[in-house]
Amino acid sequence: MIVLFDLMDTVVRDPVFDVFSAYFRSDRENAFRHVADPSGWVDFELGQVAESEFWSRAFPKESAKDLKKLQARLHSKYAYVSGMHELLCELRDDGVPMYAASNYPNWVNVIEEKLRLSDFMSLDFISYKIGVRKPDPSFYMSIVEQLRCAPSDCIFIDDRTVNCEAAAKFGLNALEFKNARALKFDLQDLGVLKKS
Repeated sequence: MIVLFDLMDTVVRDPVFDVFSAYFRSDRENAFRHVADPSGWVDFELGQVAESEFWSRAFPKESAKDLKKLQARLHSKYAYVSGMHELLCELRDDGVPMYAASNYPNWVNVIEEKLRLSDFMSLDFISYKIGVRKPDPSFYMSIVEQLRCAPSDCIFIDDRTVNCEAAAKFGLNALEFKNARALKFDLQDLGVLKKS
């Protein structure tokens, strides 16, 4: 079986809510109320705009210097979700083929520099590279076409229900991520990982 991983808040802790809420001195739930043009993020994730345009659309009132500070703070906070580095090591050692299947902009290159995701998985199926975002069915279609496999040959793991539902509808085996321990048991039950 091929394992397809969402990245943010599945493999890598997404720092954006904490960083934005601290920067704008708001609670976590209102972290994005300061974003002037939310569509800029979608365009950035699709690879349709440069990072500079994303920042200028999202925060037109902030100075370039302050935006640089915000960007640096955000990029400094990338870390593995608890238990996921160890689980990825087990999967790699068992010879399980793994691919990232994630909505994210080219900031994945920053994550790669810090966390070396490519030690475990291919980073080919990121929205900014393939030009489509989950839960669009063409996102999943693009993956199985490039891998030349049946949807049923893949296990798709994501922390968002909507993405898992779309993957399952397409024919992928979908697992909604809760934590690394639960995921390990699920993968053992599916025969992907050996039971310890």
